[in-house]
Amino acid sequence: MNQDNNVTESKGIMFNYDSSLEAFIRNEFYRQQKENPNKDQIDSIKINQFFERALSETRRMNDAIKNSHKQRNLLRKEFGLRMLSDWLKEHQTEILEPFQEKKEEK
Repeated sequence: MNQDNNVTESKGIMFNYDSSLEAFIRNEFYRQQKENPNKDQIDSIKINQFFERALSETRRMNDAIKNSHKQRNLLRKEFGLRMLSDWLKEHQTEILEPFQEKKEEK
């Protein structure tokens, strides 16, 4: 991983990070490496694997959020904001509120 230009290589693929969560992960990774420079090779391998998984999950979650926004925008265009808002309110009263009540009873 190259800290200077925010680029990392994983399995031959170059990734460029721009999200604040990825920046946090990267900065935390380097901070911990500086604080504990005398780690054995096994710890280093585990740390690198964890780091790559964290970045991969961050990208996956960001993609899911983008897709959700895209779907919501398509629904808004097709059915209008008022109908979409009505559906969300209906979902809240029929699903979310009863679920929350059950959760609070426990």
